[in-house]
Amino acid sequence: MTWETVSLGEVSWLNPRGDSNIESGTFLGMADVSENGTTTAGIRVEPGDLKSGYTPFRDRDLLVAKITPCFENGKIAQASLHTKRGWGSTEFHVVRPNAELLHDRFALQYLRSPSVRANGTIRMTGSAGQRRVPLSYLQSLEIPLPPLPEQRRIAAILDEADALRQQKDRERAAMNRFVDTAVAELIDTADDWRPLGSMLAEPFRNGISPSRAGTVRAEVLTLSAITRGGFEPRHRKADLFATAHDPDKVVTEGLHLICRGNGNKDLVGVMAVGDASLTDVAFPDTMIAMRPSKVITSLTLLAAWRGEGVRKQIRRGARTTNGTYKVNQQLLGSVVVPVPSAEVQANIDALERQRAAVNSAMRKSAESLDALFASLQHRAFRGEL
Repeated sequence: MTWETVSLGEVSWLNPRGDSNIESGTFLGMADVSENGTTTAGIRVEPGDLKSGYTPFRDRDLLVAKITPCFENGKIAQASLHTKRGWGSTEFHVVRPNAELLHDRFALQYLRSPSVRANGTIRMTGSAGQRRVPLSYLQSLEIPLPPLPEQRRIAAILDEADALRQQKDRERAAMNRFVDTAVAELIDTADDWRPLGSMLAEPFRNGISPSRAGTVRAEVLTLSAITRGGFEPRHRKADLFATAHDPDKVVTEGLHLICRGNGNKDLVGVMAVGDASLTDVAFPDTMIAMRPSKVITSLTLLAAWRGEGVRKQIRRGARTTNGTYKVNQQLLGSVVVPVPSAEVQANIDALERQRAAVNSAMRKSAESLDALFASLQHRAFRGEL
């Protein structure tokens, strides 16, 4: 089926001006926008609470994170507020579909589609670490425009399929929380604490960045590969690099990867361990890699790193730049980690191996659902659904 195609700017208001600050509203930071298309309830704010310069929007507007890596990771969501009006991070673009022409959920699913995100990443401007999707990309973005009833039908199908994926993610999260509790009790028996920098078999090293002038096409992980409660290698992308990947930057089994920067303070510094060697897949410059010595097992370090004692040190040491919290190798090396006895470490490792087996099965299910959803998206916006 062939539909009319128009630019998004023709059927939406982009970054619309806000009303005068005369009533209470809601503030959403970057951390309040998830990678699954939803937002938290945010923080209630009163007139005069906010400084000028924040991004104004309304309930049900679409928020598009414009800065890297938030855009690539899918922080594109519909605002769900308890108030009519809201304000957000300066790193949001706002899309307000014209309800007479464009259904909001149809528009959201289209903006979240892989092709739109991939093309938006290519169009980013700015220096490494501060690259942003320009407003002009959204203004000129071509979007299919079937009749409104058809838009609603397509949106309902995609929303239902997306909800199934999110339910599986919630089930996996619940299982991990149960294991976390059991492991935390074992970690608490440790009476030996040591700096992470004193327990390295391989030194800290940052990942690599794509090159705008690059000629070598290769794959690299995205932050979502390590920020969703485990290691998920399906979260990767192809990009251009100046040279072929250095072996020191390639993901190998047992390599510990740490989130170097994130708009969510609870995610900066999180750690995951590669459970397989990925041929020619590198880790990005938003991650720091290391490998522990025999003083502490890989699985025990991963468990200890999730503990509140370690997290407090990371939150205290993280520095923020333009809304992004960051850690560096020096800070990570100074973080003091609990080191349980060898017997307790063996018990922790057994629990973690059981967790890994269950996660592996759930991951395969998630990959199947992702493939199905991608197929549905592709067919939907081609008029084949």
